[in-house]
Amino acid sequence: MYTTIPDVIIRLFPFNRGLFEDKVANFWCSLSLIIKIQNHVSTVTLVRLALFATLLAVLPSQFHLCRYPTPDRFILALTNSAMGFFLFSFHVHEKTILIPGVTTLLLFSESPVVVTWFQVISSFSMYPLLHKDGQSVMYLGSMGLYLVLALVVLRNRLLHQDRNFTHKLDWALRHVFVGSVLGCVLLHLGEMLIEPPIRYPYLFPTLNAAYSALHFGFFFCYFHYLQYTGLPELFRRRTKVE
Repeated sequence: MYTTIPDVIIRLFPFNRGLFEDKVANFWCSLSLIIKIQNHVSTVTLVRLALFATLLAVLPSQFHLCRYPTPDRFILALTNSAMGFFLFSFHVHEKTILIPGVTTLLLFSESPVVVTWFQVISSFSMYPLLHKDGQSVMYLGSMGLYLVLALVVLRNRLLHQDRNFTHKLDWALRHVFVGSVLGCVLLHLGEMLIEPPIRYPYLFPTLNAAYSALHFGFFFCYFHYLQYTGLPELFRRRTKVE
């Protein structure tokens, strides 16, 4: 038992395993494309940087929730906290994105386009891990089925909405969402059809992580915007119609 306790602590706080896991779509992995900070500072300094960055990302939404508590802000604060930990914590695993993926589902009725988009990018970001485990076919099948069902649901919702309440931002998000999914498709096709250079054997997993991290940074800012300002006009159609 006494020999097991240190092993458990090491698993909970894997400071000896590096700043990030493989090609995870978070801030630290993306930063390493510009500067490999882990080669310039000690592990202790990295741990402190990650702790400071995580607290800086998480605490504002929690203070805001305590000051202005509402059910919507509670869900958004959960999402923002989970996103903050995923983006800035020390040694985050790819599957950690499933935690904010669950909380965003609670926002689907208010923000169907963004939530659907988030789920697609979350699954896409885990593709290198799934591919390594031999789950590529199941990933592609389930992703295709999800997109078809999601587009049917979104189409039905949009057809039943009053066009007078359609906001320009809503249309912009739909078009960006479609472009984003096309980007995922192109990266998948590139990985299947193009042999990466010998010098860069992990080119496509790296592109996947950077592409996904860019989206997660946007989602992190966007959900904070919703929490601090309240649901914008495009998500208040239901209330106005009723």
